[in-house]
Amino acid sequence: MKKQLIANRAAVFLLAVAFLSCQDHDVAEVVQVFKVGEEPAGLRYADLHRDQINWVFAQSPDDGPAADEDGTRHSIDKQPRTDVVQIVGTFGGKSERSLVIPRDRYIFANVYTSVYWFYDDDPCDPDFHPAPGQSALDFLKESFLDLTTNSTLTVTLNGKELLTNANRAEFFTETEVFPFKPHKDFDYPDCDYSAKTAKAYSQGYDILLKLPPGSHTLVVKATNAEPGSDVFETEVLWHLTVQ
Repeated sequence: MKKQLIANRAAVFLLAVAFLSCQDHDVAEVVQVFKVGEEPAGLRYADLHRDQINWVFAQSPDDGPAADEDGTRHSIDKQPRTDVVQIVGTFGGKSERSLVIPRDRYIFANVYTSVYWFYDDDPCDPDFHPAPGQSALDFLKESFLDLTTNSTLTVTLNGKELLTNANRAEFFTETEVFPFKPHKDFDYPDCDYSAKTAKAYSQGYDILLKLPPGSHTLVVKATNAEPGSDVFETEVLWHLTVQ
C-alpha cells in the first residue's frame, strides 16, 4: 500500500487538492482527497466499500439510505462506522440532502457501485453457482459488465471537479468475496433466505475525503447506458456542514 501523500502548509494545490497533516485532533485544515492506495491507516477502500454495501442492502430499498430524501437517513446515529461518514447515491434518480458531519470524521462517498451474490444450494436459482473447480470470485466476476465503457462519473466539491472519467481509475474499488445477508426485498420473494448467508463481490467507484470545518456543496453524478438497456442515472446534491 502506498503511503499517504502529506504536504506541508507551504505546498501549492495540485489539481485543486492539497494534502496536509492534520492538527487539532486530526481536523482537516484544507480539503483532503485520498486515492486508492493512499488511504490513512485503517481506512482501506475495499473495507469501506464492503461496509457500505452491507449497510445499504441490510435495509429494504424504500427504507435504506439510497432512498434518503433529505439526508436524515445518513445522520451520525445511523452510520455503520464511528470513524467515517458513509454517503451513498440513489437506486436511480435525483436527491438533494443535507448532513452535519463531525470535524474529525472522514467521508466515504459512493459514486457508482455494482454488487452480485449467490447462495449455496439456492432453491430459487439452483444453477447460479460456480462451476466445478471454479472459485467464487471468478464466478461472480463473470456477472459484471465493464463499468468503464458505458458510464460517466463526476464528483464536484464546491465547484471543483475531484473525480471524472479521466481520473476514475484512481478511485476504482473492488472487494474480495465476503459474507452477505441482504434484506429479503433484494432476493427472490418466493424463497426464504433467512437462514442462509450469501457470498458477495462488489466493484465500483468511491471517493474518500476529509473536509475542513464549514459549509460545502458536493455533487455526485453517475450515468450508465448499457446497450439494449434503459439508461441508469443517479445524482445527489449534498449540503455538508462540518463542525
